[in-house]
Amino acid sequence: MTLILQSVDMERLENFSEALLAFNDEANRVCKDLFKVIKVPGIDYEWELTVYGKQVYINSDDVLKILDHEHSTNYKEAFKELVAWKLRAVSRSDV
Repeated sequence: MTLILQSVDMERLENFSEALLAFNDEANRVCKDLFKVIKVPGIDYEWELTVYGKQVYINSDDVLKILDHEHSTNYKEAFKELVAWKLRAVSRSDV
């Protein structure tokens, strides 16, 4: 049973990763250099995002939490929600 759950999680992470790269391309067409996604080297599912000059990091645990909470396969919307959550956390720590 555990292997099935791990397989499902890996598939969801891979789909999220693909959606993230597509979103990055779309965002760069619209607002060049205001949104940047860099995949952290050597780590399968961790990304560094720069959004309007603020850096946030997203890892697989964050992704799975938001996907489980949203119960959705709309990875683009889940990504937006996750980035908003991370940016709010960074903004609060800046105060």
